[in-house]
Parts: sequence; C-alpha cells; structure tokens
Amino acid sequence: MLGKLEFLRLRDKAKVALGAKFDIRQFHDAVLLGGAVPLTILEKIVDNYIAAKQSA
Repeated sequence: MLGKLEFLRLRDKAKVALGAKFDIRQFHDAVLLGGAVPLTILEKIVDNYIAAKQSA
C-alpha cells in the first residue's frame, strides 16, 4: 500500500509541475520501465522525468 500511495503522490507531483506537458503514458514509461526500485530512487526518476519534460 505504501508503494501505491507513493506512486500516486509522485504522479500528482509530475502533473502539477508539468501542467499541459504531462502525459500519463510517458510518465508510466518513465517509472515502470526501470523495474522494481526503492521508493527513494523512484522519486529521483520522477524528478529526472520532470526536468527532462520541462526543458523540452
């Protein structure tokens, strides 16, 4: 349950940060293609996803 809550929190973080640039499919690719990772690493992955989308 903690993983689900963290995933939802990170998704909301990305939605707020990216606004109209947010794409749920790209978000899922960014976080799921890395496989099982610790939640602290998952947040870094999401932060990198946000940074990449903002600079594009």
